[in-house]
Amino acid sequence: MSGLQSRRNVFLSGLAASGFGCLFLLASCQNPFNDMKNIKASGWNPDLAVPLVNSYLSIDRLALPQSGNIGFAAADSTGLVTLVYEGNAYSLKAEDVLSLPDQHFNQAINVNGATAAAFNMLPNGDSIVVPFTAVFDVVPGGGTNATFDSMMMKSGSLNFSTSSNLNTQVKMQLQFTAAVKTGSALRCNATLPGNGSSSTSTALDGYKFDFTHNGTATNKFPVTGQLVLVKQNGSTLSSGQVTLDVQLTQTKFSYLYGHFGTFNVSLPTDTLNVKIFNSSQSGSFSFVNPKLRIAVVNSFGVTTRGTFTAFVGQSNNNTVQLNGLPTPWWINAPQPQIPLQPQTTTASLDNTNSNFASFFTSLTNKIIYKLDATFNPNGGSACNFVYDSSRLAVNVKAELPMWGCAQGVSMIDTLPFELPAYANDLERALIRVNIENGFPLEANVQVYFADTANNVIDSLVTGGAYTIASGQINANGKVDQSASSITDVSVDKGRWQNLYDRGAKKIIVKGTLSSYQNGGCNVRIYNTDGLRVRLGVQAVLNIHA
Repeated sequence: MSGLQSRRNVFLSGLAASGFGCLFLLASCQNPFNDMKNIKASGWNPDLAVPLVNSYLSIDRLALPQSGNIGFAAADSTGLVTLVYEGNAYSLKAEDVLSLPDQHFNQAINVNGATAAAFNMLPNGDSIVVPFTAVFDVVPGGGTNATFDSMMMKSGSLNFSTSSNLNTQVKMQLQFTAAVKTGSALRCNATLPGNGSSSTSTALDGYKFDFTHNGTATNKFPVTGQLVLVKQNGSTLSSGQVTLDVQLTQTKFSYLYGHFGTFNVSLPTDTLNVKIFNSSQSGSFSFVNPKLRIAVVNSFGVTTRGTFTAFVGQSNNNTVQLNGLPTPWWINAPQPQIPLQPQTTTASLDNTNSNFASFFTSLTNKIIYKLDATFNPNGGSACNFVYDSSRLAVNVKAELPMWGCAQGVSMIDTLPFELPAYANDLERALIRVNIENGFPLEANVQVYFADTANNVIDSLVTGGAYTIASGQINANGKVDQSASSITDVSVDKGRWQNLYDRGAKKIIVKGTLSSYQNGGCNVRIYNTDGLRVRLGVQAVLNIHA
């Protein structure tokens, strides 16, 4: 037998299933099982008898996602399984919808004739001071009639440039009293030669800006300063001016207070994948008591109204609109006293206040939703605030207790398949599939071999699908006795060679599922339910062929 050990590849990769109870095609050898060690067929003696698969499938393995959305199975005190599908919450950041746009301010400081005459009387080296003030208008971001009161800068720049047409040296000294850091106002200085110019830039991180002009207004940015005109080389003046150009650029806030006006924001469309029906093609399924929980977590200090502009269930063949959503939906917001404490607003839908109980009748496998929000929908002038950590996030969670009824749920799945390259060595083979079904679901299953273009070449079972009987249930819809079935499939040399010659590269599993008694009653799936699949092969090889 040592020469045969290298030939232990067999022509069937396994048996597969989708949904509740179809079989999985498994390629790897697993632990031997006793009832597959002694497969017998009359009239021939095996050269090779191998157990291939000993697999146990529970509901969480069949129905939960492997990546993307969050999913888990929970059991109550009775063992009843609830599948939980939860979307990854998308967060809308405050800085995505609120900002201080780049600001550009201009001011001309005139030197009149009287000042010029006084300057002309000075001896060389002396100077004359020309004070000035300006109040710039700030254009805030946000909605209609928005006002900004204060802003703590996380980053940004104040850029200022100045030019003079005076025929003498000018020293400009600026103080922005509305921008304070560690108790000191922002100061900028520049020295201009006669008929010259100068520019400089200052980083704004850590500065707190007060746009209220000492509490008397909003959206204001004052500056005080002075020009120092220095007498040099007997210079004289008639009149002239110095121009000041100030820009606030690329600012980001640590926090922002004011009234942000009325404006709308739209969160991206999101999708919650319900894996249990991913492979479903037709039929119906009804849950007795499903629940949908929606939570919005808000740390924007703004009156907010939410509206779902989309909330549908989508299957392979149908779309269902969800009814019963709160409209309008007022979303809780943090209070100024505790600005960093997010507030959560929840909505729960079930069979008493929505159509969610029938949401899955058409085998919904995707829940698609989109939330829009309106800030300050009624206008007003209430204090608003946001921090750089402020978020608006929506989370959707579907809780599906496995209690309900399936009727003719048609499922299909496709898996890769690789034939061993020794077709000429095979005389015949017997494949035995032994199934113990502990689910309260019955199925008709067929397995097809196909090429890379999904063209069917052959079926595993000739003469139609084979039946997997449901476990026996008690008065409470719980399986108290598993159902067993054994199916033997003969494969001769001609079928094997046909698969090889026609390039079998895929296996397509098709099945139709119904709950106990062909969907005639509601059943429950418990954490003790499962499907045991054992598969073995007995092959005769002609090593001299």
